[in-house]
Parts: sequence; structure tokens; C-alpha cells
Amino acid sequence: MRQGHILRSPTPKSPTAQNKLTNSNRKIPAVRWTDLLDILLMIKRPLNPRFSDAVREGRKFTTIRDKPWPVGVPIMLYNWSGAAYRSPQVNVSPVVVLGFWTIRITHREDGGMLYAYGMVNETPLHESEGFASRAELDEWFRPLVKPGQTIEKTLMRFRLSNAQDHRPLAAKENL
Repeated sequence: MRQGHILRSPTPKSPTAQNKLTNSNRKIPAVRWTDLLDILLMIKRPLNPRFSDAVREGRKFTTIRDKPWPVGVPIMLYNWSGAAYRSPQVNVSPVVVLGFWTIRITHREDGGMLYAYGMVNETPLHESEGFASRAELDEWFRPLVKPGQTIEKTLMRFRLSNAQDHRPLAAKENL
């Protein structure tokens, strides 16, 4: 190709061919390349598939993990489509951590479970964690803590996010 020439795709001769080419009979949302870049560069964290709907619906807005996630940074929660590390990841939803606290989980000798944390929360912990009952929360954590022992983890509160909400103001204005 000589310098100064522009490579163009051939223009279809008929309106029917034009519709097939542009897909104008379906509305496809516009996606900015910066949005795609944000998603590709986003931190990713796994999520047990049983919690996917609860996260997307906003019913699960806390998570208990070994280490805190960065606050104020978009994080993509994902599930594995099959065996972990041997199958593709399926994005669930982007979230942003609002804050984190130490949580102490105690498995009492009598089998009871105690959860001590500093986050003020009007919603019971089992609900904000995506469980239907306190008994389900206890069953989830009971195998992780030996009777008579206490473990320390991190309790994080998050909200659903749109990646572009977290770009610097100047970047938003230039879109």
C-alpha cells in the first residue's frame, strides 16, 4: 500500500447487506476502549459460585478472607467455569472495597461459633455474607477452626462497582 492511501472496507450495494454488516436491527451498547482496559487490568479475586447471585443482587456485601483487599480499587469477582486453575474464569461482578476489619472466629468446645469484629452493621453477619441463616454461616466456618481455637481473618465490606466510577476525574472528563 502506498503512503497516503486509506484502507477501506467495501461498501455493500444493497440495504439488506448493509443491515447484515452493521447489525443495525439489534441495539448493541457502545463500549469505550478505556472501559475494556479497566476490566482487563482489574484485580481479580475468586468467589464461590454459591454466592454469585447474592453479590449481583447486592444481598452479599461483605467477605471474609485471609488478607485485606485494596480499598477503593475496582476488583472483579469471578468463578471458575470448571476445575480451578484448569478452566476459564467467568466474571461475576466488579466490586469496590469500602473498608476492612479484623474478625476473630472462635469454635467453642461445645461446638458453638462466635464472630467478633469491629464493623458496625445493621444487617446480621450471616445475611451480609450471603447465607440464609446463622446455622449456614456456622457450618461454613466450623471446619476451618478447631474446637477450642480462634482464628483471625479480615472482614471486608464492598459495594457493586462500575469500573469507570473509579477513574480519576480528569480521565472521566476527557471521555
